[in-house]
Amino acid sequence: MDSLLDVLRCSTDNDARKQAAAQLRTLQEREPQAFLQHTYDGIASRQQKPELRFFLCTVVIAFVAESWHSAVPKEAQERFIRLYVHLLLEEADLSLLLARKMSSIVALMSRRSSRKAPLGALPSSIQCVVTSYVSELEKATAVQSYSRITYVLVYLHTFLKEMQGCRLGNVFEALCRACVAPLSGVFALLPSDTHMLEAYDLCLHLFKCSLRTFGRAVFDPSFCHFFLGVTWRLAGGLGRDAPDSPNGHRRQRLLEYALKIHEATVVFFPSRLQELSTSFFVIADGEGAGTTCALSPAASSDAPRLSMFPLLSAVVNSPVGSVVSEKAVCRALRLFTALLSAEDGDTFIAHCLHQFTASAHFAPFLQHMVAAYLADATTPEALLEWSRHPEQVAAELDVDMDDEGSIMSCAEQLFLGFTGSTGCASASLSTAWNSVNQLLQEGDVGPVTAALHTIGIGYYTMASEDSSAYLDFLREKLLPLLNPATLAQTSPFVARRVVWLMGMWCESVTRTEDRHAVLSALEAVLHHAVSSQNVVLVLVALKSIENFISDSRFALSDVPATMVNTVLHTIQELLSGVQSPTTAKSLAGLVHVLIEKGALQTHGDVLVQLFLPPVLAIIKSFEVQTAKAVEQAAVGLDVDAGDMDNDKDGADSLSSLSMLLECLGSSLRHGESDAVIWSLLPCVIVPCTSPRNAVAAWAEDSAWELLLIMAQSSRTFLTPPASEALEMALQHTVRDFDMLPLVFRVVYTLLLLRQSGVEELISPTQLEAWVTMLRESPSAELCGAIAAVTYSVVRMSAGPLRALLCQHATQALVLSTDVQADQHTIPLAIALALCFAFANDGNEQQRLAAHVHAAVQSCAPTASHSQLLEQLVLLLDVSPSVLASRALARLLEVLYRTSPVQLSGDDQAMVQRAMESVAAVADDESADERTAPEMCLELLGDEGVSESSPHFARVMSAFTALLS
Repeated sequence: MDSLLDVLRCSTDNDARKQAAAQLRTLQEREPQAFLQHTYDGIASRQQKPELRFFLCTVVIAFVAESWHSAVPKEAQERFIRLYVHLLLEEADLSLLLARKMSSIVALMSRRSSRKAPLGALPSSIQCVVTSYVSELEKATAVQSYSRITYVLVYLHTFLKEMQGCRLGNVFEALCRACVAPLSGVFALLPSDTHMLEAYDLCLHLFKCSLRTFGRAVFDPSFCHFFLGVTWRLAGGLGRDAPDSPNGHRRQRLLEYALKIHEATVVFFPSRLQELSTSFFVIADGEGAGTTCALSPAASSDAPRLSMFPLLSAVVNSPVGSVVSEKAVCRALRLFTALLSAEDGDTFIAHCLHQFTASAHFAPFLQHMVAAYLADATTPEALLEWSRHPEQVAAELDVDMDDEGSIMSCAEQLFLGFTGSTGCASASLSTAWNSVNQLLQEGDVGPVTAALHTIGIGYYTMASEDSSAYLDFLREKLLPLLNPATLAQTSPFVARRVVWLMGMWCESVTRTEDRHAVLSALEAVLHHAVSSQNVVLVLVALKSIENFISDSRFALSDVPATMVNTVLHTIQELLSGVQSPTTAKSLAGLVHVLIEKGALQTHGDVLVQLFLPPVLAIIKSFEVQTAKAVEQAAVGLDVDAGDMDNDKDGADSLSSLSMLLECLGSSLRHGESDAVIWSLLPCVIVPCTSPRNAVAAWAEDSAWELLLIMAQSSRTFLTPPASEALEMALQHTVRDFDMLPLVFRVVYTLLLLRQSGVEELISPTQLEAWVTMLRESPSAELCGAIAAVTYSVVRMSAGPLRALLCQHATQALVLSTDVQADQHTIPLAIALALCFAFANDGNEQQRLAAHVHAAVQSCAPTASHSQLLEQLVLLLDVSPSVLASRALARLLEVLYRTSPVQLSGDDQAMVQRAMESVAAVADDESADERTAPEMCLELLGDEGVSESSPHFARVMSAFTALLS
């Protein structure tokens, strides 16, 4: 075993490591207890090097995670847990890193052990661990052994962290209740913030244990009051030490964790906060008026100002960096947001928040939050970034509000929480408008960007049913700033926010005249930004234009006459030089929206040339990366095949490529040149569908979709590219992959486009394989696609393949044991009907009838023609449409008429009733409200095809037999 472990730890030979891992797994499966004992002996040996002990811990953890519960008997589980607990508590000079790793073994073993226990009791393995840890912690606390306390807290924290998912049977809650008293005893050793800083490691792990115990399992009002005082003491010392000094760093870290505990209490126990009283959260206006900053002298006072909201306000209002950390401010903001999230479900929380927003403390708090955290950087260095990284700067406006580590994101969330609150919205909105108006009146660039940012994110919470106030603001303040005569003098920071704000508030602009005016202004911004090479402003303006185009109120009359051409010209210039694939995706998205909304209808061929260069660039970059990887592998360098997959830019490129291919497809639907359509085959379709090409793994689905659109949009079967596309698609029909339904749809569409004999393209063996696939596949999508191919084969066949399909369809129908349930029977019955419908004359129908009779006889000695007729009659009851029923009825009539044997009276009556029933339904106009073309498209799987598509005309022409 040691040799296997040595290979895993030291060898750089991948094959040797794989072999050793396989042998170790075999040994673990055969002798799990021997493996556990051997590794325990190594971990417990103080003569072993720490790195070897650490490695053995890693191996044990992997085994426990995978096989502990099923492979190790309960008695052995409990024995090894006791061994590791004893080892942890007996060895005094462990490194903290190794101690944490060893305690992880105990925690994982306990969590994955048997949970069986008497009602109200902890499982024995968990009880053993918690009893041992608590006992040791109490002993160390009694003698004030700070070092020993720290280690036990590390073990306990690791244990609690692992066990917090064990909510079934209240195991975690019971476990944490056992920790309340010993943790309280440790807190008693730290009466002041000075003691906390001196015993920093101990205090940090005490807080970590408290997060699980008091923040997520046991709600204790007395602890909440006590810990609020602890947090105030930590905050009260902010500024006394330099932030980069040891004590400054320790205080910041402890304050961050303290706020995390308060936040967890709010999140996990919202309904019990009422036990804390209103004064826990908010103070009267006459008290604590000075607590606007964490450095306030009142911050360290014990009463009556020890309330939560003044504490959070003090943290938020303090200078970031020089006094408080960014993480502390984020957590203070998130704590407010958590309370607002619980407001609607708890009247006590709603009352506390209402008291705060109605107090004199709220306005300074909100104004500082807006001014300090929602203002843009407006320094010369920030402006320099506009030219260095314009795409990144433009993307910063789309802040991820779920980013818990961003002050701006947390401030945005809280602002929306206050202004969108049920009980606090009135006071919050009044304060918010006063704050932004004051900032706008200051006139300085930074405050103005903060005000514009605030209004922009409030497009929903700050808007009202009467949008006249915003429209006045738009007409009188915003649009004049974008006038070509004044735009050059407007700060670029302000211009960017104005343009962004107008896009955010698009839903409040309802009148066509106003929307036209805004889009005209944005078009003017594009002209100015392009001429001044302000890429940031260009990108932001395009995004705002997209917002207006995407809006549900959009109408073509909103669009200025020249705007579409301006947008296209701008995007064309940008696409040739953008660095970020995300930007390319965004630009493609705008054009896609323009197409889908009908603003672009006659620019298809031009748009293809717009999107093709970036598509080719992405494909080329992947080919280069693949070639480079192959070269590196050839010279023996270790190349991870997943590097490109995990690379963020690579993921963005792939996402962009899919969007760009989708835009190419949208463009082709409005194109006019078949030459342009088929020019995409060699440079886009082939590399993106070849299994040997790196990009195919990510773009193959989009590429097949694009090829389908190419075939549908083409007016002629342009050779050689269309022939090459059909040959390529036929080759792919033998692959077993997710895109197979798309491949068959491409084959079907190209066969209709070709409109000539198929015998030279498709062999009998191929057709038989497809019919077999149709009969055996559980996928309805694949069956529908293959059915469409068989219909086109029947339509284009010169005779031999039509006869072959007759035989196989007949056999499938006769042999079906549940003809109404099998999903292949309707498609094959329709194919059989089409064989007779497309027969050239009566003689061919007779020949086909002979093939049908022979196929019936080949099924079984007892099979008969009447059996086939009965199956078809049964199918009429599950026919998907009137059109399909008519086709089946015509088939019944032909088979009835060409029957090689005399049918019995019952069979004749059965067929006659079935045909009369179909005729009656066909004459009833209310039986199916769909038109014949609609039903035909549904039968072929072409429901999404537009009537203006060339493919639509081909379908209607090729399948007139179905429509009549």
